[in-house]
Amino acid sequence: MSQNLRLFDHFVRTDHHHAYRSEQTFKFMNRSAWPAYENIREVLERWFADYPAGDKGDLRGRFRNGDQNHVGAYFELFLHQVMSRLGLSPEVHPIPEVGKGRPDFVITGARGSRCYIEATVVFKRRWYSEDPLENELLEAIDAVAEPQPTKIAVSVSTKGALQNSHKKDPLKREVRKWLDSIDPIGLSTTNFDYNPRLCIRRDDWMAELVAFGPLSRPSRRLIHAGPTKAGFSDLGPLLADNLKRKAKRYGTLDRALILAINTNDVFTSDSDEHEALLGTRVGIWRTDSAARHQRVHGVLFFRGLLPNNMHTVVARLYLNPNTQADIPEELLKLSSMRQHNGIWQLKKGVNLGETLELPEDWPGDVTASQWYRPSQ
Repeated sequence: MSQNLRLFDHFVRTDHHHAYRSEQTFKFMNRSAWPAYENIREVLERWFADYPAGDKGDLRGRFRNGDQNHVGAYFELFLHQVMSRLGLSPEVHPIPEVGKGRPDFVITGARGSRCYIEATVVFKRRWYSEDPLENELLEAIDAVAEPQPTKIAVSVSTKGALQNSHKKDPLKREVRKWLDSIDPIGLSTTNFDYNPRLCIRRDDWMAELVAFGPLSRPSRRLIHAGPTKAGFSDLGPLLADNLKRKAKRYGTLDRALILAINTNDVFTSDSDEHEALLGTRVGIWRTDSAARHQRVHGVLFFRGLLPNNMHTVVARLYLNPNTQADIPEELLKLSSMRQHNGIWQLKKGVNLGETLELPEDWPGDVTASQWYRPSQ
């Protein structure tokens, strides 16, 4: 029965409407007739066919569920494929000889080295507002790009609260006028300090819009990041808390443990990662906590991994400077960070797009059958 399982439904798709802000990711991916999503579905189905038969049902159930379950299942499917293509043999949910729980994978290299991989996704906060009045205005802002797709993306942060519903057309005209004044060529995707901003005020509520880009292709969605609440804490402590929880969950295992962590925030930075690992207050590898967290031998960070950016996503494997571990050399083909004389040094690794055999313009505007050739 598992041989016939599919991630997505099999039917002829005719729906070319963009995703709604509150729409679950799987529902949009499953219905969209856009060529890019035909490509994504085809490639993910091929990966799913490679997944161990006995574990397909669980993965499929979570993949087709709400966003938090979906992104976790997608991340596990992605990791399984990456590990396989690096030349590793991943086994799903192994039972450790020593320790507790069942990590997501144990990977075995060609020379017999083995280690555990535990995958997790960290959400900075809910991507959609829990306030229906706020959502009304955010939906209106997002819809500005619908009739006129744009290469400008917008990040939104809000504070305060709305007391009443407000007219949408004046708001759309305000945002459209601001948008038309921006040259996307002058925008940055890494430093927002000098990017154009717009403050919108209604009642005791304020939204700050920050433009960034340019996007690789025009989008009918305007809001690409947020809403976040003004004053929300940095990502570093949130990453550290997640890492500590995972380390505690498995205790001391019989083999090295690598924690693979994906964020829902493409703006995760070097400083966020370093704070989570070595920060003086929260870092899991800081001097006063090194002994306690020697059980975590490495952390593999992915920054905002999604199906449409998996060919260019930033991925870095940090190796614990306080302990030695038998890690398969194939895993070290990924970009890695090591300490040398107290200084972290980056060793660039393989290109994930090439490793996964994805084209440079992934997910593209033509169907995958014209270019995709799976490894034999």
